[in-house]
Amino acid sequence: MTYIPLRIMITRMLICLKITALFLLYILPNIALAQNQGEIVKIVPKWNLGDQRTINVDLSIKVDYDDSLVQDAHSEYQVNIKVIETKPNLILNWNSQNDEEMFIFKKENKATDPLKRAIQTAIINAEYEILSSDLKLQMNPNSGEFVIWVNGMELFKNAEFHQKKVLKEWCTKSEMPANERLKVELDFSKQLNQGFQMWKSNLLNKVNSIFSSYQVGFIMNKTISEEIFTKDIMHLNDIETKFPGKLTMDATEVNDKLILDRKLIYDKDFIANYLQKMGGSLADLSPNEVMIFENEQSIFELKTSWLLSHTKNMYFEVRGMKTTTRTTISFL
Repeated sequence: MTYIPLRIMITRMLICLKITALFLLYILPNIALAQNQGEIVKIVPKWNLGDQRTINVDLSIKVDYDDSLVQDAHSEYQVNIKVIETKPNLILNWNSQNDEEMFIFKKENKATDPLKRAIQTAIINAEYEILSSDLKLQMNPNSGEFVIWVNGMELFKNAEFHQKKVLKEWCTKSEMPANERLKVELDFSKQLNQGFQMWKSNLLNKVNSIFSSYQVGFIMNKTISEEIFTKDIMHLNDIETKFPGKLTMDATEVNDKLILDRKLIYDKDFIANYLQKMGGSLADLSPNEVMIFENEQSIFELKTSWLLSHTKNMYFEVRGMKTTTRTTISFL
């Protein structure tokens, strides 16, 4: 068995929880409702062609260790969306100019080698060209899930063409032989394609997180509680384990608005046992030293079926480390 020191475990948890906050990685439980509890319904987006909204996403994370504040981070970004198609599927125009977390290559240290720096610059410029464009995203109106980045490959090909042209000019000025120029272009395309796959995955995760309330079933004007299972709540790339918890949902109609409240409390005995198996200083972890729960509230305007706001608070505690993340999404 590999033993993981508590400090390393904490660092790993911090990284994972930061990812949870910044990418709003949602957890959609498998809910098994009893038939006699009522009819399960959910809000179906019936938006009009041309509808526009500005989405403001506010994220914060606080981490305490042994009652000392070790992290207090905050970030915010805006997205402008517009409904550009409604049949047979909904397609949104998505544009954000200040969502820095989407950028991957922009954050890397600047290369010192001239050739590597030229390739790096071309990739960064291509990244900006793609991500600052109007992104077209297709939603399945029945499931509420965004499944396709409609113009992703088109934007990729255009940016690749533009930056390859710049690279060719740089190679020509550097009097680089033709066979070496080809290698440079292939290296550039390979790295850009890897980046595209990450942008695509991150984008769809982000959008589905923001619109996750459209994917949740509920019973109107009734509180229900269910035992549920979720996957990989600590984001350790464990795709096998299902984590038990108790989900309580309450849906209420107030002044032509639907207020959907959800609270999910994870089974501390199961979590403690899971972490004990990692060994090291967590081998003797007690269930009393573990707590994970989430509170969410979504408010819809029933007349238009538009989401007005969504807030999510997640509290995580394990042996002296307490992490609280808060996500507030407003549709303006």
